[in-house]
Amino acid sequence: MNLGLSDRRAEAVALALIEYFAIPPENLIVQGYGERYLKLDTQGPSQENRRASVRRITPLTDARLVNL
Repeated sequence: MNLGLSDRRAEAVALALIEYFAIPPENLIVQGYGERYLKLDTQGPSQENRRASVRRITPLTDARLVNL
């Protein structure tokens, strides 16, 4: 159940990036982790563990163009 919620949360973040910030969908990869990689190791539900992370894995600009 947690993995499904996590996947939907990741999809919602991707959709917001696409719609509001014009990020091309082909530039995004989404991944839900469910109960893996918790921020806080708790036995019950925790608001702290309901989060999404965004990482930039490529440069925002072509370095060859920046130095012109």
